[in-house]
Amino acid sequence: MTPEALYSTAQVQRVACVTARQLQWWDERGILSPAQHDHRRAYEPRQVMGALLFRELLERGFTLRICARIWRSIERQAPEWSDITRGWLVTNGERVMLLGERDTVLAFLEQRRTPIYALISLDDLAARMTEQTARCTLRRGPGVAREAVPARVEVRGVREA
Repeated sequence: MTPEALYSTAQVQRVACVTARQLQWWDERGILSPAQHDHRRAYEPRQVMGALLFRELLERGFTLRICARIWRSIERQAPEWSDITRGWLVTNGERVMLLGERDTVLAFLEQRRTPIYALISLDDLAARMTEQTARCTLRRGPGVAREAVPARVEVRGVREA
C-alpha cells in the first residue's frame, strides 16, 4: 500500500466498520479531517488507520474525547506512516505508548500496579486495513480510490446505497 492511495468515505466505512455519519461527525469536530477531492472526502491511509483505531477504542469503552486525545498523541509520537502500522498501542486513556516489541509490552504491563491498560495490536489493524482494501481496485495518484464492489453495502446492519 502506498501512502499516495486515497480512500472514499464508502471504503473507510467498509474497512473500519463505521458509518458515514460517524466519519462526518469526526470531521466536523476536527478529530479526523480528510482532504476534499471533487467535493468528496478523501482519506489517506493514516486516517483510515485512525478510523480503525477509534472504532477499537470506542468498543473498549473509551469516550470520543479520549480517543481524540490518544490520536493526537500518536500523531506526535509517530510522524511517519510506517510508525503506526507496527507494534502495540498501550494506553489507559491518559498515558499513550507505542511499543515495538512484545517483550517490551509484557515488561511494561508487569511493572504496573493497576493493569488497567488497553492493548491494541497495530499490526492487526494494519493487516485488517490491507485485507479490506485489497478487495477494492485502487487508482494511484491524486484521485480518490474507486471501488470494484457493488454499490449496496451493509455496514453493521445498516444498508447504504
